[in-house]
Amino acid sequence: MLYGTENPISLDELRFKKFSVKEASSTCHLEVISLPPTSAAVKFHSLRVYFQTKVWIGDNSLNPLNYGCKLSRERCFL
Repeated sequence: MLYGTENPISLDELRFKKFSVKEASSTCHLEVISLPPTSAAVKFHSLRVYFQTKVWIGDNSLNPLNYGCKLSRERCFL
């Protein structure tokens, strides 16, 4: 069970479903942080975690730009 659902649906569908339920029952603004992440956010988070883990164990052969890192002013940011 992930994010309180037992039915296997995509994260994007679950996010929309949770948003709809919370919006319908809310009397004030919705806290976006209470929603599950989008499938794109999960994909890039997983890539960055994999890359960082490989760096920690000493494998520096991976190109960080292929794992969600950005190059800015000659520096690489996760």
